[in-house]
Amino acid sequence: MDEIEREVIKAGADAVAAPVTKIIGDLVALSGGNWLSHKAKMQRERLEQSARYLSAKSKEILKERGVEPDAEAATEHIEQIVEAAGETSHLEIIDLYAALLAAAVDPQRKTKFRRGYVDIVRGLEPLDALVLSELRHERTLHSTKLNFIATELNRGQDEIDVSFDNLKKLELVAQQNIGPSATSPNITSKGRQFLAVVFD
Repeated sequence: MDEIEREVIKAGADAVAAPVTKIIGDLVALSGGNWLSHKAKMQRERLEQSARYLSAKSKEILKERGVEPDAEAATEHIEQIVEAAGETSHLEIIDLYAALLAAAVDPQRKTKFRRGYVDIVRGLEPLDALVLSELRHERTLHSTKLNFIATELNRGQDEIDVSFDNLKKLELVAQQNIGPSATSPNITSKGRQFLAVVFD
């Protein structure tokens, strides 16, 4: 186990060690029930599993790039990512956190990592991550592109539209009116920078 992997797993353990354990302990003391103890145990196990998966996935990404992780990477970034990843069980989202973790410890990419990107991933639904993956090759999007994505992902047009609205709320894409009935969806500068970190 290397230094980065130890940091990731430690961050996963620390995320539940003090505040969450105290809160759960207080609730258990009040209720006297085993249910909350079981939930606390499940949460700890999920965070530990998430930390191990993040470590393995980020190392895989770095290996594909042919780079060694920076041992001097900021610990607070690792902790922030691991804690956020422990909030979800969706692999599509956890994979994005793994990509952020890889960027945070990549000597060539760590300057592209921004703490705000963790909040962006927090705001994504699994379908949003799939839509983003489809959009990443497009700089300017025609309205028919969203129809194409709906077909590619075998989803309804309404689902894709709702996903696109969320991506707009997160300022990853923008829709500019050109005429009374025409629109031109565009990936924003923020969106391009985010995509460069998690997909390139």
